[in-house]
Amino acid sequence: MSPKISVIMSCYNSQEFVANSIDSILNQTFQDFEFIIWNDGSTDNTEEIVKSFKDRRIRYFHHENTGLGLALRLACEHANSSIIARMDADDISQPNRLEVEYDYLSSHPETVLVSSAVNYLSEEGIVLGRSFPYSNDKIIRNLLYRGMNVIVHPAVMFRKDVYLKSGGYMPLKKAQDLHLFARMLKYGRFANLPSPYLNYRISLNSISTQTDGTPYTTLIRAYLRKMVADESINERDVYIYNLIVAESKAFANKKLSNINNDRYKKSREEKIYDKLKILVGHSKAEYIVCRLKNFIGTLLYK
Repeated sequence: MSPKISVIMSCYNSQEFVANSIDSILNQTFQDFEFIIWNDGSTDNTEEIVKSFKDRRIRYFHHENTGLGLALRLACEHANSSIIARMDADDISQPNRLEVEYDYLSSHPETVLVSSAVNYLSEEGIVLGRSFPYSNDKIIRNLLYRGMNVIVHPAVMFRKDVYLKSGGYMPLKKAQDLHLFARMLKYGRFANLPSPYLNYRISLNSISTQTDGTPYTTLIRAYLRKMVADESINERDVYIYNLIVAESKAFANKKLSNINNDRYKKSREEKIYDKLKILVGHSKAEYIVCRLKNFIGTLLYK
């Protein structure tokens, strides 16, 4: 009998954090899952760490390095469940994450993907803040089609049949998730849960950190929108897009020493939340801030 959830995690040179990430999945309140761990050609001790876990739910694969897009595509081909959950090798899932997201998809058949707010972690494991994601479906659609991702990739859970109808992950060097999500929108609604169910680690070595805010960012988004709009994507599109990302990363590497965590300092929404939760409690404060953010988003992104 197939498990109810296939958790997919790709890892590359993740020895520093991967054990904690694996523990956070194995210790979930929801236990009916398989855990596909895809080693994307690591050259450190990642393999030894993964193999030290003796759990029947883990299915371990080792492959030469291909990059995250193709690694996730290959890993998803081994998923036996009708529901797929993503996980990154440096993040921490809250103990009830799988339970909450699975229950949401089960009770909302029109929803094809669910994600959540996240806590931001520094590389040292210090909580830097948290997110307040858009939950309004129209806003999410509008921003995704514009090339702006408002869904945290390692926090998602989605329906496998919709993933397959959408063409799956493409072998892109950046924004594999955004490209997939924009195509999945044709088949149903998206949901962002207001509470954080994932601790999301901010790494200076990630592709996103190294390529955001460069002169190439606008070009990357524009080409991504082009690929989303196209009915089919050819190898030339993938090659050109990955070339642009590589140039952006090369540009950013020259200035890595100037990158810090300023972008993850407390947001306007979090400052309001901190004050409100003292007056009305955590749940009501979270609800008010999320409603406020979506109201503003409705005005800005009609």
